[in-house]
Amino acid sequence: MGSVCTATELEELVRREWQARWGSGSTAVVLPPPVEERLPPVRGAFRKAAGRVDFLNSSRKHIGGHVLPRNDGANRKITVQTITFDESTSRTILRKCKSQGVSVSNTLFALCALAWTRTQLERGVELRTDLPIMMYTALNLRPYLLPSDSSYWISALGFFNIILPSFLPSTSFSGYKPPWKALRSTFWHRARFAKAQSARAARHPMLATRVREMARQRSETAKALAVEDDAKEFGLPMPPPTPSSSPTIAEKFTPPPAALLGLSHHGDLDGIYIHKDYPSIQLHSLTGGTRIRPGGLLLFAHTFASKLTLTLEYDVNGFKDGMVEAWWKDLLGGLEEFLVGKPAARL
Repeated sequence: MGSVCTATELEELVRREWQARWGSGSTAVVLPPPVEERLPPVRGAFRKAAGRVDFLNSSRKHIGGHVLPRNDGANRKITVQTITFDESTSRTILRKCKSQGVSVSNTLFALCALAWTRTQLERGVELRTDLPIMMYTALNLRPYLLPSDSSYWISALGFFNIILPSFLPSTSFSGYKPPWKALRSTFWHRARFAKAQSARAARHPMLATRVREMARQRSETAKALAVEDDAKEFGLPMPPPTPSSSPTIAEKFTPPPAALLGLSHHGDLDGIYIHKDYPSIQLHSLTGGTRIRPGGLLLFAHTFASKLTLTLEYDVNGFKDGMVEAWWKDLLGGLEEFLVGKPAARL
């Protein structure tokens, strides 16, 4: 794309590249190894057991008691909402974040949590302030991978959770709106709290074992869901649920591990897509896509061509009418208030 070569010349370039790598009877494995195999190995039974214990202990801290009300059994229908800010507004947002010592990614977690609290209060719903709001996000594992001759084009991702309080400042009782200064201070404090959690997850000494254990867990879950999907599609009897192992210590109360949504900030992509390398075309926007499960809700953000873009993808049939739209409106309103500098009149 954007090359000065003709289609014939590009085909010849691809043919020569393929011949040089795989066309001479090479028996090399073309597919790259799983990303878990390129992480530093864990040797010894004791270290492996310690890794599993650490993973279980960290999982118990994944507490989230807030989810958007869902519709069960509805056919999946994915919709996408995209908001792109102009260059001037994008620079304003970035400067405001830097002045507070946080990134745009950190502030998005705080915005999502605050918007959910507002949406609940505006609708007169009783808010569970005793349980926090949990959101999951991706972690780039490339800096932790061992050197390899395999392809660079692999998905090197891990996952971790950001957990934030669900309540507003303590002055908010019985519908009383807290002063905007108190709300602003709370917002930036929670953005810094999200930053601290992100740094702790990325620098944790047990990161490699946690990634492996989570990959194993996600693999088992995916296989079980695939069996259920096949049973539904072909009219087969549903398989019995896999029995879970009984805990060795009885727990009186197990906090829920529900996540409000998944959030991923891809950063500044102008350093990846070098515009001068495409002289024949103008790169003005970037559109991604992902497979979303029924009832899924994902928020993506990136900067491209010096413009910040937010993309919300969700199953429109998977949620109660108007809930996602109300939350999305409050999120954008909070962004205008805290990052652009336009406090809402209702505050």
